[in-house]
Amino acid sequence: MSFQPFRVRVPATTANLGAGFDCLGLALSLHNELEVSPSGLTKLGIEGEGAGQLPTDDANLVLKTIRKVSALIGRELPEIRVLCRNRIPLARGMGSSAAVLVSSAVAANRLHGNPLSQSQILHLVVEEEGHADNVAPAMYGGLAVCGQRGAEPVFHRIDPVRDLKVVLLIPDFHLETSKAREAMPSDVSLADAVANLQNCALTAVAFSSGDYTLLESSLNDRLHQPYRKGFIPGFDEVLEAATSAGAYGAALSGAGPTMAAFTVHHAEKVARAMENGYSKHGKGACRTMILEIDTDGAVVADLD
Repeated sequence: MSFQPFRVRVPATTANLGAGFDCLGLALSLHNELEVSPSGLTKLGIEGEGAGQLPTDDANLVLKTIRKVSALIGRELPEIRVLCRNRIPLARGMGSSAAVLVSSAVAANRLHGNPLSQSQILHLVVEEEGHADNVAPAMYGGLAVCGQRGAEPVFHRIDPVRDLKVVLLIPDFHLETSKAREAMPSDVSLADAVANLQNCALTAVAFSSGDYTLLESSLNDRLHQPYRKGFIPGFDEVLEAATSAGAYGAALSGAGPTMAAFTVHHAEKVARAMENGYSKHGKGACRTMILEIDTDGAVVADLD
């Protein structure tokens, strides 16, 4: 089977946005790329994040997903060469697993002539990932407000004002989502549930209207952050430093340990303040990124 080599580009995401646990996800201007070309023997290479650590054989999630989607389509997978250019940090709460699943599923679909719709791909990936709050923005860009209709994932895409900056403080350690979820209680009070419903709704309004002053209160969470922050040294100090430096608000990014702050005019100042807040605890290195909102989602392009 011969085909035109192509590239799939998929953005990082920050999920939950405080009170929107498993409901809200935002695409960011940091991307993984998957390059696929014909080959005499299927092989996979990795550049960037995970190089030398992730497997490059059939145990790799990229190849496993491409094979699985090909089987679901009912087509035989040709011999291919896959190059992963990974820029999204692994196990840091920035949607790295969702980006891998989306890029691989989109690549498999492209290999076989795009028989699946985007909604079908979304459904397949959400089944694998478990929830849509990272998957939907990775596929469609912007802010995704996610839910379920029976077994079907549903979402609404909001195209936020583009000049908002997302400042990320990324500690130099991994935090697996499963471990972060285990720290959460199985029951919560009615007062906490109502507070989160109110704040989740206001966060969606903030992004849809551009009134980011609403984030000052709406990013507050009672369902997951109080239980997960124990994994992250200086969590409260970092969030307080971000708002004191001019951020509208800040929150845990996904399951963490990354923390995300939102600002328009003070990104560099917020980044330095977050670094200083974290370094006071002397618990290892960290780095910051200043990103914008990605509104493209997964993009496929032919290679020259």
